[in-house]
Amino acid sequence: MRHGIPVGGAGISDRARGLSPEGIRETERAAAGLAAIGVRFDRIVTSPLARAAATAALVGRGQPTPVPPEEMDELAGGAVPEIVFRALSPLRQDARVLLVGHEPDMGAIASALIGEPAGRPLPFGRGSIARIDVDRLPPRRPGTLVWLLTSALAGALAEPFAG
Repeated sequence: MRHGIPVGGAGISDRARGLSPEGIRETERAAAGLAAIGVRFDRIVTSPLARAAATAALVGRGQPTPVPPEEMDELAGGAVPEIVFRALSPLRQDARVLLVGHEPDMGAIASALIGEPAGRPLPFGRGSIARIDVDRLPPRRPGTLVWLLTSALAGALAEPFAG
């Protein structure tokens, strides 16, 4: 997942930029949508930068059983997929893990998980989230991209179907 919409950068260090009010609303709505369709996480691992950590906290609180986020320096800007995978390798193979970070890192990580060559990242708009099933970390074979949702689409899942 890419972090939600951040506050403007004027006068704020990049590391300290949190979510804007709109970013908070969109992320809370996306978290509700994911919970509504049964998406569950065992672990939430996030970049230590404020906007990603805030996104991870909102999604974690939106789970039926809250999941506290864990910070991982490897997800800070400039993440290298292979290093991230090695850092996550001690996790259970069947763990449902949400990674929260930045672009172009999340697109590069997602591409590496599905076996795409470096330089062809998946597009991750602010607040976008993907489900990718892999055999283990680091993956031995390409994973399966099950879905990729924008924040707005994830949020719409929380709305009752008016058919």
